[in-house]
Amino acid sequence: MSTVTVHEAAKILDVSPDTIRRWEKKGLIRGNRSVNNYRVFHIDELKRIKSKYTGDPSTVEFKILKSQKTKHNV
Repeated sequence: MSTVTVHEAAKILDVSPDTIRRWEKKGLIRGNRSVNNYRVFHIDELKRIKSKYTGDPSTVEFKILKSQKTKHNV
């Protein structure tokens, strides 16, 4: 089974790496640690999350909502 890092998972799911870390801490996504102690995620787990994130009604009971990114003018 193939695994990816936090940054690669974030790119796949189109969220920030911090979001991936928060989701793992809350138990929304399952991750493991590599031998170098990096967080890694299985591709199958990302596919599961992506189907929930996109809200495919045939495979999920709920949809993970993503807030819109806001730009602040300084």
